[in-house]
Amino acid sequence: MKQSDKRACFVRHWYFPNDVRVLKEAYTLQEAGFSVDVVCLKDEGQPARENLNGIQIYRLPTSHKRGSAIRYMFEYGVSFLMTAALLTSLHFRRRYRLIHVTTMPDFLVFVALIPQMLGAKVLLDMQEPIPELWMTKFGPAPSLGLKLQILMERWAIRFADRVVTVNETIRQRFIDRGAPARKIGLSRNVPDENVIVMPQNPVPKTGFTLMTHGTIEPHYGHDLIVEAMRVLRPRLKDPRLVIIGEGKNRQRLLGMVKEYDLSDVVTFMNWLPYAQIPKHIARADVGVISHHPSPFADLCQPLKLFDYVALKTPVIIPRFAAVEESFDNSCVSFVKPGDLNDLVAAIQDLYNNPEKRQRLAENAYKRYDAALRWRHVRRSYLNVVESLVPPNAPHGVKQ
Repeated sequence: MKQSDKRACFVRHWYFPNDVRVLKEAYTLQEAGFSVDVVCLKDEGQPARENLNGIQIYRLPTSHKRGSAIRYMFEYGVSFLMTAALLTSLHFRRRYRLIHVTTMPDFLVFVALIPQMLGAKVLLDMQEPIPELWMTKFGPAPSLGLKLQILMERWAIRFADRVVTVNETIRQRFIDRGAPARKIGLSRNVPDENVIVMPQNPVPKTGFTLMTHGTIEPHYGHDLIVEAMRVLRPRLKDPRLVIIGEGKNRQRLLGMVKEYDLSDVVTFMNWLPYAQIPKHIARADVGVISHHPSPFADLCQPLKLFDYVALKTPVIIPRFAAVEESFDNSCVSFVKPGDLNDLVAAIQDLYNNPEKRQRLAENAYKRYDAALRWRHVRRSYLNVVESLVPPNAPHGVKQ
């Protein structure tokens, strides 16, 4: 192996290139001189092996299915064993310098045990705190179960050589639970500015349009937006709501739309490739995020928040600590989490005040452009990588 050779492998219990975070990080390492592989799940219609612009993808013969907590644990367990076997086999052939593991689950990082013993550095990307997300999806965990989840989080952080997470609020939560601050860096979950760009031919605009996109789960509060449309329909001229995405709460929302006779107001669209999202944002007057209050929500900075901001679309969003970390009242329209009346009032306010919509969008964009763009985050991410694999360091030299 030449001294200049740098090889990295991304591990993700999800699909690739569907995961836009892993995709832009993989391209970033490729641009930094790494040869990049990806080990991931296999979605319907995807080949088991594929080369994407020089990135070699290895897909496991399994997929992700939403279900009960037991279903998740079975899936994660089977996937862990297959991933560990494949990654170890690849490492003997490829001799990776860096293994980048993206959660969830936290214990996925241990698939890199043998490569780490053989000299690979392990970077753990913790997008979500599992204890809070688990309680949000499945209800309060038994005391012992919660303690085990927190213990697994600590073990995962201890095992990894470095850790990155998506915002300072989550980083501080890990530190409060015993993680060493020096070990955890930031790689914010912001859009790739080569993808989220204003389209030349946006979807034609009609009426006053609200938009939300992403996974349709109960805790994401799409039901509140539909309820708000029911209240606001008599008050607004030609209101529209576009919901893009899929998930287990979609059928309930469809039933609500039928019950409230909103079929001519609310439009549902299936999953779209991420590159197609901008043309729909371009026709929206307001992006709406309506997470219900939960242990997870207060830590969350949704990617779609930055999608709207990057395209200068004003945003209505619950007032959560992680959001206030980056934006204030001059940038977004905050509402009380889970409060229908507050959401209705915020929508009505922005409908009546186009100047305010423009002011919020411009202020949020300035904040984003100054410090939150991927070009800024990219440097932060590379700093963490270079702390593990210094540029031009010979392979096999102890660091």
